[in-house]
Amino acid sequence: MSQKVYLSIGSNLGDREKNLAFAYNNLKQALKNIKSSSLFKTEPMYNTDHPEFLNAVFSGETDLDSYELLDYIHTLEDKAGRDRAKAGWKGPRPLDIDILLYGDTVSADPVLTLPHPGIKERGFVLIPLTEIAPDLADPVTGRKYQYFIKNNMNFSVKYYKSSAIFDIIATDGR
Repeated sequence: MSQKVYLSIGSNLGDREKNLAFAYNNLKQALKNIKSSSLFKTEPMYNTDHPEFLNAVFSGETDLDSYELLDYIHTLEDKAGRDRAKAGWKGPRPLDIDILLYGDTVSADPVLTLPHPGIKERGFVLIPLTEIAPDLADPVTGRKYQYFIKNNMNFSVKYYKSSAIFDIIATDGR
């Protein structure tokens, strides 16, 4: 059975737009009806001396189970040049993809916690997420994600490009 999923996509190494287009094009193999938010430029959250990120949120439907999707995502990150051993958990990376929501699944599994535990505190997730799904609610609290933006305004998130422009870049592969 297909599940609606939301993914956070980020890049702060190399050609960031090309890295996000790579993710978009390759995720089309795992997701149907893929939709992208606009792109946003953000400061790194943990290591402020690292390059700025480009971030977006993608949504779509998948027939993969959540762990198969996670494995697929890790393969894409590796193909894009992510080196977990070298960069560490919060280091710079050409591609970072997180599963934010997988249907209404709530799970505390340390391998894959759902919904993603950082959603409500990360502007680079909340702003693009609510752009493509303004009425989406947290499956744990029942509150709309818009609520968490209004109650945490200290985000450094700047609009970068519309999703229409990004869709053209992703489709062209430029």
